[in-house]
Amino acid sequence: IRTIQNMNKRGMPFTGTRVGKIHSGPPAYGDWSRLIKRKGFTTAWLACAEMTNGLPDDKRQVLMCHRDRMTVMSELKRLRSRKDVDAVFLTPHWGEENQHRPQRRHRLYARAAIEAGATAVIGTHPHVVQPWEKVVTEDGREGLAIYSTGNFISGQVRYMQRAGILALLRLVRPAKGRVRLASAGYIPSWVSFARGRRVVTANTGKEGGSTAIRTTRRLLPSGNIVAPSVPFEMPNACRTIPAVEQRLAALGDARHPGLPGTTRKRKRIALQADENRVRDTTPRRAAKKRKRRVASAQKRAPLRPRHRAPFSSHK
Repeated sequence: IRTIQNMNKRGMPFTGTRVGKIHSGPPAYGDWSRLIKRKGFTTAWLACAEMTNGLPDDKRQVLMCHRDRMTVMSELKRLRSRKDVDAVFLTPHWGEENQHRPQRRHRLYARAAIEAGATAVIGTHPHVVQPWEKVVTEDGREGLAIYSTGNFISGQVRYMQRAGILALLRLVRPAKGRVRLASAGYIPSWVSFARGRRVVTANTGKEGGSTAIRTTRRLLPSGNIVAPSVPFEMPNACRTIPAVEQRLAALGDARHPGLPGTTRKRKRIALQADENRVRDTTPRRAAKKRKRRVASAQKRAPLRPRHRAPFSSHK
């Protein structure tokens, strides 16, 4: 409530939380979404949360992604139907912490949100970067699901937790028709602990961020990296998208790309080994550690492979 009061006092728009069930604050405060008018565009923003980190929400102050799913989807449809709104963005607080793999339920939710009217879904909470994917709706509209942008600034010290991205989306207004999403890019970010202070910088692979930037490039197409200079040089095409889609298909198939046909137990071992490699400053030593761990697990409990049809973002 204090945060809401301070933001209202300073004229800062926000979404996803409110004082309580009874509408209070500025006019039309009962609407969960907010409109931002900037440079000739009107964008709508809507936030929801998958959880409140164990804290009760007795006054229903938070718009919950799953509990209030019907409210979220109907609000997206309402915003999309407004002629004065050019783009709609959903920013969910969701995902499994410290996991680079987006969960299936979040991918399905993102598809439903874009189908309902969202231009893009931009997720946070896992503390690490997760892949993005393009979603094409039934009427041919293209949207983007960014499952996690990682940490922007935090006190967390593991390499993958100090990495993040600044997502950049370009909107264009054609001569006929509605505004559409034309391209997307990202600036890899890094939390530096220089001289006892935490500073967010562009991740150029220096100051210990080389392992983190390699992980980010594995998860997101490297052709969409944007230089941290204004004006931004946005990419118009990306040739590495199929590789990202193959990785997402492998993740959706419950298999680790490095271990074809492995089961969930072996997949967890491989992901844990990847996590150790990200934290380790010596890639060769980390690779040997990963091989020993996987070999030991296979020797102790040989498992039968299990296959499932991959989740396709185009169907």
